[in-house]
Amino acid sequence: MGAEHVFAFDIDDWSITNARENIHINEVSDKVTIRKGDTDVVDHDAIFDIVLANIQKNVIMEIVPFLVEHLKEGGQLLLSGILEKDKDDISNLLLDNDIQNIKTFKEAKWVAIQGQK
Repeated sequence: MGAEHVFAFDIDDWSITNARENIHINEVSDKVTIRKGDTDVVDHDAIFDIVLANIQKNVIMEIVPFLVEHLKEGGQLLLSGILEKDKDDISNLLLDNDIQNIKTFKEAKWVAIQGQK
């Protein structure tokens, strides 16, 4: 999709294996770095243009400050895997963490939330 570099991480072995297979299939191994672990595998001074997270509410609520800290000014944050009933809690947390221009996208009972730092 035009990214110069992608950094990804996950705590699940199957997700890491699946991601590596997709990286290989799409011939982007020179552009994608993937690590197993949680936020501790992100370089302390790393700043990203876009941060994507597809995880459940409790984890999102815990790591939003971390994600925003690693998002550049003007950068985009996109969260998915959110149940519709949880969107207000997460949207309010984003506002409390200086994320603006919040938009939601709904499909069935699922919601994705996008905002800008």
